[in-house]
Amino acid sequence: YVHYDDGLGLAVLILNGAVMVLALFMIVDTLVYRNTVVIRSSAYLFCVLVLVGVILGALSSYFWLGAPTDAYCMLRAWLGGLGFSISYGGLIVKNYRIWRIFSVS
Repeated sequence: YVHYDDGLGLAVLILNGAVMVLALFMIVDTLVYRNTVVIRSSAYLFCVLVLVGVILGALSSYFWLGAPTDAYCMLRAWLGGLGFSISYGGLIVKNYRIWRIFSVS
């Protein structure tokens, strides 16, 4: 297993920290400017849902570092799967919404 203080462990910590901070910044930015035309037309709630999934996915990789325990193994699977499901679930719902708007009934 990879220790937290190894080169690879430090790279994972730094890169995932940057991804999570950037995603949080994008969530705040999306919520602050949600009434602008561009963000309103792109359904800001679905954008926030995808970003929350990205944060959960990035958070799951922290539990791949260090000595494995039963709790860490469960968190790896749950956070990774939940992040993936939330992100792609939001994308699927958004695509369905766009299909319903532009389909000819």
